[in-house]
Amino acid sequence: MSPVRRSGGRLPWSSMIRLSRGVFHPTGSHPENVARNHWPTLIVLAMRGPRSRRIPLDLYGLSGRDDILRFSGAIERDPAVDTWFTDGPVELRSIAQEWFARMRQCGGNVRELMHDGCPVACVEDAPFGYVNSFKKHVNVGFFHGAMLEDPCRLLEGSGKSMRHVKLHPGRVVNSAALSDLIHGAYVDIGVRLKSYAAACGR
Repeated sequence: MSPVRRSGGRLPWSSMIRLSRGVFHPTGSHPENVARNHWPTLIVLAMRGPRSRRIPLDLYGLSGRDDILRFSGAIERDPAVDTWFTDGPVELRSIAQEWFARMRQCGGNVRELMHDGCPVACVEDAPFGYVNSFKKHVNVGFFHGAMLEDPCRLLEGSGKSMRHVKLHPGRVVNSAALSDLIHGAYVDIGVRLKSYAAACGR
């Protein structure tokens, strides 16, 4: 907000401070003197009232483009990913390796990398799935899992986008349904990338 003009000229911001009631007065001046000497300024400020709350703009929404998470460094076969599968409890890592292999098999454009300590599958540089192991279970996760069709209700999580399927050793898993989720995540990220490219005129 720029300084308010009055009949005597401009009241500089450098000589003004804000009182607790939102009224401005020159530093070191008594409020009564302000009311007498700068009453046009005070009237205008009082009439303006409190500032309206700022609303952040969704620039991607305004431009019609999707905000796609991207990771740099994804390659066709990352040795660090294979090393990860050999480190840790064999029973858990073998489960993770099985389902990450399904992600690798989705298409020739699948790339991979390590991110936050776990293997991540990408199309180009956009991630669509990951695996991670914990003390007693393995997560097969999806970066846009909230948008996937999940008729068998395998997905867990309550975040804006990410979801995961929790796998336990010795428990039966609906392999067909989980495979469908992996394929759906792969197709979904491909559509997002194409839409983004079209919006950017690429």
